[in-house]
Amino acid sequence: NFNATEIRTFNVTPPSGCGSISASPTLINSVTSNGTCFTITVNNVTLDCDGFSIFYDANGTGEDGVVVSSRTNVTVRNCIIRDINASGAGGVGINFTNTTNSNIINNTIYANGTTNNYGILFTDTADNTAQNNTIQTYTSSTGNSFNAGIALFQTNNSNIINNSISTNGLGSANYGIQLENDVGRNQIMGNIISTN
Repeated sequence: NFNATEIRTFNVTPPSGCGSISASPTLINSVTSNGTCFTITVNNVTLDCDGFSIFYDANGTGEDGVVVSSRTNVTVRNCIIRDINASGAGGVGINFTNTTNSNIINNTIYANGTTNNYGILFTDTADNTAQNNTIQTYTSSTGNSFNAGIALFQTNNSNIINNSISTNGLGSANYGIQLENDVGRNQIMGNIISTN
């Protein structure tokens, strides 16, 4: 009998700035973007900020901190994610669309703008986890404007666990956790929520 074992080592260069992610980096410095910072373009990766910050939406056009679309087995962890311009609408700290079996863990997220601000947004997703995150959102417009710490749209079989969420602002609706449009079999437990 003959047994062979092959060991390969892959070195991933940490990104020096915002852009597309196609491997599993660990940040070694904070990064800043005029619009969306990171877009994860492959499956089976982890973005570990190691306590460093992602500053996004400097131009105030309502962009996102981290975008994951049509992916599986993605993890975003240990990040401080901050929208640095409150003049735009529709900014999202971490935005998962059509994404499955993925995790958002141990992040601190600050989202703000005129309306439609989300700390974490799940849309058309399943089997994901958001756990041990600290989220603050703020809406600066009055009237029919809103924001949410975590929002689930068309999302199933996901876990929202042990998050600390604070939402406030001048608009008509501030949601801690928002569920809409065909959501089911989600586990929501151990979250601390403050709204104003």
